[in-house]
Amino acid sequence: MVGAGRLEPVPDGVEIGIWLGRRARGRGVGRAAVDLLVEQARTGGSSPRRPRPTAPRSDFWTPWEPR
Repeated sequence: MVGAGRLEPVPDGVEIGIWLGRRARGRGVGRAAVDLLVEQARTGGSSPRRPRPTAPRSDFWTPWEPR
């Protein structure tokens, strides 16, 4: 196992959350997982929403929004 992902219902859609171990970062694993979570959210009729970061980060972004 290299990480975990979740879909959490929020008032205006679902929030996508993902955690990856350091060894899995930078290898495309997180992007693939987020793509699957976004697809699952949309298939279920929900809109994915920006997650709330657990710590301030300057590199925080969501892949379905432009950088």
